[in-house]
Amino acid sequence: MTLSWPKKQISWLDGNKAMLSVPFTWNLPAAYSSCVWFRQQGYEVHAGGPAVSLMPDYLKDVAIIGGEVDALKHHNSEATFTSRGCIRNCPFCAVPKIEGELRELENWDPKPIICDNNLLACSKAHFDRVIDRLKPIRGVDFNQGLDARLLTVHHVGRLKELALPM
Repeated sequence: MTLSWPKKQISWLDGNKAMLSVPFTWNLPAAYSSCVWFRQQGYEVHAGGPAVSLMPDYLKDVAIIGGEVDALKHHNSEATFTSRGCIRNCPFCAVPKIEGELRELENWDPKPIICDNNLLACSKAHFDRVIDRLKPIRGVDFNQGLDARLLTVHHVGRLKELALPM
């Protein structure tokens, strides 16, 4: 299992399109340079990701901004989301601005790395479906989003059913 993540922009080609996903704002200068290079090579450049959502004007002159692209598989093919957004509005966090309110996803691939922002805020039914679908996977990693303020005995009991790394 690949638990490491690139802490930088990633890019890939899709036909005549160069796609960039930029996770952090400090990656924007390098992303800008990449966009310029891809354009010089004749590609139509598309950019997205958390940093671009927070600062869309930074790349607007060198890339088409936004659009729905599943970039997670390019960052780490063993990662998935079962929900997006969060119920909290922490002043230090960009999730509410980028993803909005909590919503449970119906269609997601069971994979060992769960990247939900606040899984314990999901409904009991969704949480139980997630656990049931993850049971066959060894070494499940809740990479983010287990809000201790919401942890219940039910959650603990269900989490104990998984083969979690220690």
